[in-house]
Amino acid sequence: MLKNLFLLTATIFVYTSSFLGAAMQQDPSLQELMFSDLNVIKYNMTFKYAPKEWKKEHLNWDLEEEYQKAVDKIVAENATSPKEYQKIAKQFFNSSRDYHVKVLSYSTEWSWFPINIKTVEGKYLISELLSGLSISNLLELFLIQEEIEEQTDPFFAQTQEFWDNISLGDEILEIDGKPIAKVIDTLIKEDLGHDTSLTGHALAERMLFMRKGLYGHEVPSGNFTLKIRHQNKSKAKTYNLCWLHIPEHIKNKSPFQEKEPKEFNNFFKKDFSVHFAKDLLLKNVSKKTAPKGKNYSDEDDDDEDEDWREKGFLPELGEVLWETDSEENELYAYLYKNEKGQKIGYLYITDFCGDESLIEEIKGVLERLNQESEALVLDITNNPGGSLFYMYGILSMLTDKPLQCFTDREIILQNNVFEALQIKKLLLSDWIETDSNGFFNLDGYYIHKDEIGKIIGYLDDITRSWDEGKLFTDPLHIFGIDAIQPSPEVQYNKPILLLINELDFSCADFFPAMLQDNGRATLFGQRTAGAGGYVLFYPHVSRFGIMGYSLTGSIGYRLNGMPLENLGVSPDIPNKVTTRDIRENYSDYVKSVNREVQKLL
Repeated sequence: MLKNLFLLTATIFVYTSSFLGAAMQQDPSLQELMFSDLNVIKYNMTFKYAPKEWKKEHLNWDLEEEYQKAVDKIVAENATSPKEYQKIAKQFFNSSRDYHVKVLSYSTEWSWFPINIKTVEGKYLISELLSGLSISNLLELFLIQEEIEEQTDPFFAQTQEFWDNISLGDEILEIDGKPIAKVIDTLIKEDLGHDTSLTGHALAERMLFMRKGLYGHEVPSGNFTLKIRHQNKSKAKTYNLCWLHIPEHIKNKSPFQEKEPKEFNNFFKKDFSVHFAKDLLLKNVSKKTAPKGKNYSDEDDDDEDEDWREKGFLPELGEVLWETDSEENELYAYLYKNEKGQKIGYLYITDFCGDESLIEEIKGVLERLNQESEALVLDITNNPGGSLFYMYGILSMLTDKPLQCFTDREIILQNNVFEALQIKKLLLSDWIETDSNGFFNLDGYYIHKDEIGKIIGYLDDITRSWDEGKLFTDPLHIFGIDAIQPSPEVQYNKPILLLINELDFSCADFFPAMLQDNGRATLFGQRTAGAGGYVLFYPHVSRFGIMGYSLTGSIGYRLNGMPLENLGVSPDIPNKVTTRDIRENYSDYVKSVNREVQKLL
């Protein structure tokens, strides 16, 4: 049974020629095409990349300088193949130190080994043994089911000794004979633009055993070794392991790519998420894990009811008195009793990409917890972001007073002006249907018809900015919404302890910042990533296999006027994961959470 679950998991988942001369002896025409291709990207970034000036101020990043470095690298490395160009383009984009900014390449290559690691107190510890992954990865990985099935039996045969002996909290010392710290440093340098922040290290740790050609990664295959120091053993042991690997089916000599049809962008669905992080933040959705000593090749595992609620890394915080139904609910929430007998709620928000049915679940949970709990532990750790209005919808249910909204500055293109004019026409024609109380719903956030004038004012600001010759707006409230009004249906009004960490991105930067700036929650954990705007994807026609790239289209500002980009949100109560947490089911973390929530009562 466990092997079958694992198999389901795995199947889911012009700078031109005068300067160049002899440096282009092998194939100058290809390198000239690379220069032209990169120049088109640079040109687009000059007016489509919103945080450009902030990056200059905060990081001393300069678009022209980074472009020139990329051109020089093409020459110095005599790049002539798509893979070589993709690597250089990836480094060019990564230089911005922006989690939204990524280049995607046409590639089928993919490798995975089902563990995660975490740096704790200077050691690289095994933090997760992955047996079941997020439902969001099902579609992609079903497409490679046949190729994975062929590898499953030999994979388990070769790695059985490792699974028999491994435990959470065991320390990885080396991979393929190289110190693990050096391997992580190389990933940070080559794939993350020298991002040495907590978030950069955390992403590199996730990338170590999950590589995709789609993101321009160097994708390993075949066998590799891990040197492990098991707990309570002084002598390290080396294991001979292998990757689950899907090869590259697109050869280097690729033809010119056809431009993909651009998807229709719903005007009100600004994307505040980091898709690269979402791919790496695979979550277990089953209570089953990879137990020590389990023989993965067994077919006779007990048939248990599966729990498909997506959960965070924390165990139950106390004696559970009530919880959401594992068979009927996607949401993981419960009511527990602490050591003093007080009733505390817990709710895990895995991302901000839910639909109307999930909003209804959250509404029901908060309605119950508002009646029965004395405080709420709200967990948004490892959250890649999502929809702005979905986030607003959740925020509206966590307050009985209006919450002041942030402003942002947005890139303006002609299509934005065209959309603004069309949406204004619809709003003025009474196109929106409201309920009997005058509300209409956008991704879970209820807006009263009296606020339509604010949206129209925002649309007018977009067109006025364009008419004034601006390509970047002054600070505006997004869609004109200057305050989130309490939900007309449920208003949770008890104290909130919000759990955050370095793997919270975009919407998951805005969400804690708004609660903190409005004095509505106490923040606990680590500083968030600092992906402070919405993301736009631009398809790209390229001989060299580049599918397209994503750019940050806005830059958001907190109530004090400081941007979220690169700065993130600092917790009110800093807390680090300890070695004992990894080895003893987050015992220190749980004690700290319960201690801090007790202080709120």
